[in-house]
Amino acid sequence: MSDEDIRKLRELGELHESGVLTETEFEQGKARLLGTDATVESGDNLAVATKPAVAPSSAIPATSPIESEPGTDSASTSLSPVVIVALVLLTAGIGVPIYLWLKDRRRAAIIVAVGVAILLIVAGLSDDSSSSSSNTSKDASSSSSQASSTDKSAETDSNEAADEEAAAAEEAAAEAAAKKDAAAKAAAAKKRREAAAARRRARIASTGFPDQRTLKLVLKNPDAHTGEWYRVWGEIMQFDSRTGTDTFLANIANRNTTSYGFFDGETALISGSERQLARFIDDDLFTAVVEVVGSYSYDTAIGGSNTVAQFQIVGELERQGSNAG
Repeated sequence: MSDEDIRKLRELGELHESGVLTETEFEQGKARLLGTDATVESGDNLAVATKPAVAPSSAIPATSPIESEPGTDSASTSLSPVVIVALVLLTAGIGVPIYLWLKDRRRAAIIVAVGVAILLIVAGLSDDSSSSSSNTSKDASSSSSQASSTDKSAETDSNEAADEEAAAAEEAAAEAAAKKDAAAKAAAAKKRREAAAARRRARIASTGFPDQRTLKLVLKNPDAHTGEWYRVWGEIMQFDSRTGTDTFLANIANRNTTSYGFFDGETALISGSERQLARFIDDDLFTAVVEVVGSYSYDTAIGGSNTVAQFQIVGELERQGSNAG
């Protein structure tokens, strides 16, 4: 741009400032002189697209507030010191060069270059701050999410542990109750057995020898006296392989009737346990408390049959000697 062009541009500005030219006329004249909206020349000449030259107090054109782009936080931007500094520098970078243009183009060019550099630095710092803030927010969100997930997992583990402990406690309580119940039942059963044994011992001790008539009635019809207990004397008359190891035939009476080596009594079948009878043989004398079982029929050695009273030994079986010759 030549000095003549600069002079004409200054004159256009003065005419516009004094009100002779309208805004539209001023812009058209400036465009004709410059050939474009903004031209930068190399060397010492630097031209910048400007508004008409004005007095220093009004040379700085009004600038629109920086609008927030979609997706940015306007409240955060307005409060950011970086943004405030950028606005100040932007205002100074536009207004001061315009003012100085008319007086010292070289100084104005330097100021503009420095202002642009500062603006680029501030913009970079702003981007870094925004990026750092975004990353911090993402990291915080991620940490919060991980913490929430960890808390939920810990809560789930805690609930499962509590359920397992409750189930174990319930199972232990049920097992303890079952053991207690079993122990109580065993103790009650033992008590019943001991009581029954005591009653049996008392009954055995109180059972005496019947009189002769009573014994004859029992031997006559044993089925009518089933379950009755008596104490008797007896002599074993057959205790061999035919009778077995737990049963023998004997002559019984209500007393010891032995005379001259012979026992006088009525035939009966006596049963007991093998252990009880292991030491007894034919011709042995004994006393015992017996219970009437009923009648019993058996075949004799000579081919006949016989029916006798059957007794079960219930206690106090004692050997009283032998009539063996």
